[in-house]
Amino acid sequence: MRGSDPCTTRLGRDIKMFLRHIDCEHLGEVMEDLGIASLEELEQDGVIQVIEQHAEVCGFQISDCSLRLFSPEVIDHFKFEMAEYSRGMLSVKMSTGHHFMFLSHYKVEAGTEAALMRAEIEALIDEDEGHPAQDLEAPIFLDSEDLTDLDTLIQAVGRSHNLVLMLTKGLFTRPWCIIEIITAYRENVTIIPVHITKSGCEFVFPDDQFYTDLAEGRILDRSGMAEVEKHGFTMQEAAMAIRRVFKRIAVTYSPHRAGAFRKKELETLLHQCSCREIVGPGEAALMQAASMRRESDAFMLPSRTASETPRISMSSSSPGMSTPSDRRVSGRMSQLGISEEIHVQTPREEA
Repeated sequence: MRGSDPCTTRLGRDIKMFLRHIDCEHLGEVMEDLGIASLEELEQDGVIQVIEQHAEVCGFQISDCSLRLFSPEVIDHFKFEMAEYSRGMLSVKMSTGHHFMFLSHYKVEAGTEAALMRAEIEALIDEDEGHPAQDLEAPIFLDSEDLTDLDTLIQAVGRSHNLVLMLTKGLFTRPWCIIEIITAYRENVTIIPVHITKSGCEFVFPDDQFYTDLAEGRILDRSGMAEVEKHGFTMQEAAMAIRRVFKRIAVTYSPHRAGAFRKKELETLLHQCSCREIVGPGEAALMQAASMRRESDAFMLPSRTASETPRISMSSSSPGMSTPSDRRVSGRMSQLGISEEIHVQTPREEA
């Protein structure tokens, strides 16, 4: 591979990200053995066949399904995604007073987990050479550490590019969490729901009755609603904002799993983050007013409950599709635009 020394080869950032993207990180050692250090080398003629042969020598086989993920089309698609992601990140000029991420959480249930998440995300940002958040004074805002005056909380959300909503059982009973969500909604901050796996604090995803109860004042107590209204918000707007949050699929953070496992979860979270143009309050209000007009009519429409949500199952005539690993690969193929037969299965069909 262009004279690479297999004894000293270390995988480059691009190929590491690609292997993670297609769920084939286990092939990293094979590529290091062969001296393949970059995507450019991976694309050379005959390289995939060499990888397949070397894997067999090492005692395991690469299924046809996995090999198809190394096609030029998939690699080109990955390059395009990464270029678009980088372009979006670099096109926005960040002030040092901005926050790349705001961690919204209920301290009683997730205070320790929020501190751990902050430390681990900051470590990932430091490892990512050229990440736009590296020059920020406080890239990750955590109010228990950064906030000295509650009145500045709304401003901190407005200076943030992303709001991570740490989902625990009592989150939506806390007025300040509601205020953070509505503020992010008004300011067009990207809101990413993160399901925290913690015993005793299991989050229940909202249904239509929840939104009705929230809008009509049956979730927060009187003092909580007064706090929300004191800052110019309404419970109807809270219900609309939270409904919008769950148009995005929640990612997971498992504070009690191994560090390597948590790292993969947080890398998935970071990939969903974005940068935005942070505008003044007047411009933000005009932008949000237009968004609210579009969504107000849809607010009372019923949403699917968890039991009615379709699930995607993959079926294929390929004999290599029988293992859990290959089923995961097949799912990645679907996401990457590689043709497979897809069947949407509802709970009724399963029954």
